[in-house]
Amino acid sequence: MSGDDSAGTNPESEYGTAARAFLDRGMARYGLPASLYESNLRALIDPNAHDFRLTELATVTGDTAMGTTPLKFLDIGCGPGTLVFRGLRAGHDAYGVDLDDGKIDLAKKWLRAQNLPEAWSDRVVICDAGKLPFENESFDLVSSYHVLEHVSDLRSVLYEAVRVTKRGGWLDLRAPDYRMSYDTHYCMPWPRFMPRAQAEKWTAAMGRPADGIGTFFYVTAPEVAAVLEALGCRIQTNILREHYQSRITPFSGRLTIDPIIVRSDADLADLAAELKSLEAAGQLPPMYATCLEFTIAAQRL
Repeated sequence: MSGDDSAGTNPESEYGTAARAFLDRGMARYGLPASLYESNLRALIDPNAHDFRLTELATVTGDTAMGTTPLKFLDIGCGPGTLVFRGLRAGHDAYGVDLDDGKIDLAKKWLRAQNLPEAWSDRVVICDAGKLPFENESFDLVSSYHVLEHVSDLRSVLYEAVRVTKRGGWLDLRAPDYRMSYDTHYCMPWPRFMPRAQAEKWTAAMGRPADGIGTFFYVTAPEVAAVLEALGCRIQTNILREHYQSRITPFSGRLTIDPIIVRSDADLADLAAELKSLEAAGQLPPMYATCLEFTIAAQRL
């Protein structure tokens, strides 16, 4: 079934207006520069933005049938429903959950903008991923994209994700790995695993609001893999990629660099001033501008 993609991607449409309002709130929360606006907007209005998550399934799982045969899948943290609706249009039995009612509201507007079946509105629901409303072993695939770093109780969410995955089914989980000195939400240097009290002082020293603190947590690939294995999953793929200056490359192994750990408020302020100066001069070290992202594909045994 095809819908009217242009209605959704038109920034002047009802959906486009709602997407801009949602983005405005998010940009203000982290104090993001205006230069990032259009790229962030495209992520909300592009109906193809998450297609790669389906096309890469065969590669990350090692199962050549994945993505080419109909799947019953769940997208945890589905946002405006981009992957869910794309999956439904491709013949998959797709569902999505998100705790952010603003994103689910966008999904409903996206549905209308593309003239998709109204019944599909039931496929995206407001839900705590730590308490999924599905029976055991319901899905062939459970996926999430840049969601795990937003959950305060990671183990509960992974437990639920495994519970609703069929035996022999797959989990495809992607998120930033906080073993690099950068945060993808503030889009700025972020000394590793900084405690909240220091994080509030850090954002102030960097000239950003503290509103975004507490919206993300320091997840890492080894942590996620360990929990999945403890829950009876086999890790098929656990790869790291670096995102630096709009380029995506395989992990270079720079984690061996000694992390900066500041002890006093003066040290923190001095570091912030130094990094802002280096950035203004175009000399910011890559470790402070590189997002490390993991992709884990795990099979429930």
